[in-house]
Amino acid sequence: MELSTLTRQTLIFIDPPQSSPDAIIRYMSSALSECGLITNKDAFIDSVLRRENEGPTALGEELAVPHGKCDSVVQASFCVAL
Repeated sequence: MELSTLTRQTLIFIDPPQSSPDAIIRYMSSALSECGLITNKDAFIDSVLRRENEGPTALGEELAVPHGKCDSVVQASFCVAL
């Protein structure tokens, strides 16, 4: 699978205005919603935050892979924030 098929330029953020993990998750979820990749932003955010409560997805070096599973996901995809 080509990673380029799972994201697009509008889902890559350099220096986003948010700094907290929760705010960045919400910001990126809005972008996924605007691209039509999720149908219910609130349900998706809830699923990501529930997953984060089970255990952090931080990998170190300021890298994390927050994710969630719910029926509002239209297509597997990802956002990147640096």
